[in-house]
Parts: sequence; C-alpha cells; structure tokens
Amino acid sequence: MKIDKPYKISRFWQLFLPLVLIGFLFLTNTNVARAEKTLRFVNEETGYGVYLDDYADLLTGEEESSLVEEMKRITGFANALFVTVDVNNHSTASFSKVYFHDMLGEGVENGVLFTIDMRNREIYLFSDGNMYSILGSSYAYTITDNVYKYAGRQEYFTCASEAFDQVYQVVNGDRIAQPMKYISNFLIALLAAGLINFGIISMASRLGKPSERELLEKARLQFELHDVRERKTHTTKIYSPVESSDSSSGGGGSSGGGGGGSSGGGGGHSF
Repeated sequence: MKIDKPYKISRFWQLFLPLVLIGFLFLTNTNVARAEKTLRFVNEETGYGVYLDDYADLLTGEEESSLVEEMKRITGFANALFVTVDVNNHSTASFSKVYFHDMLGEGVENGVLFTIDMRNREIYLFSDGNMYSILGSSYAYTITDNVYKYAGRQEYFTCASEAFDQVYQVVNGDRIAQPMKYISNFLIALLAAGLINFGIISMASRLGKPSERELLEKARLQFELHDVRERKTHTTKIYSPVESSDSSSGGGGSSGGGGGGSSGGGGGHSF
C-alpha cells in the first residue's frame, strides 16, 4: 500500500510567508491608526466632524489638542478640517480641494478646510456646500489676509487657531476685521473724487471760452473779388450701382450647452 508523503513547504516560503503576513498586518494597522488620527471628533447632534492631519509636523501634541477644541465649535454648522503638507507637486488650491473631498467622501460636501502648504509657502481656506455660500472666496481671502503674518513668523498654531476663530465668527453672524477691503474702498473713493474734480474743473474752464459762432459774429469780414472767370478743368465719373429689390440676406445661429463647474472654492495668501 502506497502512502503519500505529506506536502512540504519550500525553504523560501518558510522564510518569506511570515514576512508577508507581518507586512499585511502592519499596513492594516497603519491605515486604521491614520483614520483614527485624522478624525478627531464627531458632533453627535449634527454628525459633523473635526479632521486634522499635521503631515508637515508643525504642531506639538498639545497644540493639536487645543486646535481640535477650537475647531469643535464649527461642527455645529459644518465639518472642520485642517492639514499641513510639505510635499506637494500641485498648487495649494488643487491640493486643498482634493484633500477635502477625499476626507469627507462622495455626497458629503458641507465643510471648511484650512491648509498650511510649506512646499508652496501658502495658506489656503477652502469651503464647500453651505459653508461656501457663507464664506465664498471673499471671506476666504479676507481671513487668510488677516492670519498669514503668523505663518510668516512660524507661529503655525496661532495662524490656524485665528483662522478657525474668524470662520466661526462669520458663520455665527459676527463681524471680522477686513482691512484690505477698507483700503480698497478708500482707494476707489479717492479715484472717484479725483475724476469728479477733474470733470468740474474741465467744465469750469470751458465757461470762459467763446464759441466759434461768437468769434465769427465779432470778427470783421471783408471780401474782395477781382477778375472772376469760370473755367472747366476736368470731368470725374462716379459709378453708383442700383440696389436690387430681390436681394436677401440670411443669418446663422449657434447654440451652446452648459457644463458642470468645479465644486467649492476659496482663497489664500503666500507667507
């Protein structure tokens, strides 16, 4: 009676298979740890959360905890996200949009993201959904204008904290400082005043200037004709075709279709 020999695993697989299993477990645990690290808080009443990824390692653990507490206030209205990055081959705006939608997933659009991009040396405030209808690009530029100086001084926690505090003030109906807007309005007012003054001066300068008719009426005219004779010098032919009543003209029309636009938007400031 023939007895089959038991299957033996080769020496290579005996050494390599445990490494594969260890690597698989390591990757699985890494993804779980990253997910837990990214989502820091969920508001049970609204379902909105706080997401934080400090890839550029700009904050201490204590600063991250403090920033999460600051961001929690926004979860009463929308998702709040914060990310720092030092490896980025795209624009800060493009990175922010992709990160925002990757974190929240399809169909979840209401939120605001503040990005500190060390690669491009730029901060950016991106929003979508109801938050974009409130903040838009105008407030995004205003808020980043107000806080970029902290990033320039390497005070990254203060920069992010102030940004989210001003976001909360806006969505809560409070007023925030808008120095650049006031400066722009002041310069526009100065330009308008200068144009008005120029117009008034121009009109005033024309009041004392006599018209051509007045000059002709006051001028002394005298004509003297001597030995006037008429002489034919040349003849000119002019071709003037008669328009046909049968002529008609036609016009063409074009139609255009609408296309889908990108979702959300924001504004930023270099530092």
